[in-house]
Amino acid sequence: MPDIGILISDDIVAVEHAALRMVDEAPTMPGSIAEKLGLKPGDNKWLKMHGKDPYIQVEAGENAGLGVKDYKIVEV
Repeated sequence: MPDIGILISDDIVAVEHAALRMVDEAPTMPGSIAEKLGLKPGDNKWLKMHGKDPYIQVEAGENAGLGVKDYKIVEV
């Protein structure tokens, strides 16, 4: 995964959701396992590479009242 930046938030659910989405939207790196698997931007990379859907924890965090999954990226 190329360097896609640093995320900061006081909402752990929102920052986790944003991080996961950024990873999924990013292109794969040449020679990586993701490239060898034929993963493309928009694919759920963790699910396809590891068989586990990371978005379950985002839903669980929101359902537990730890935060909300809505976010807005502000570049500085």
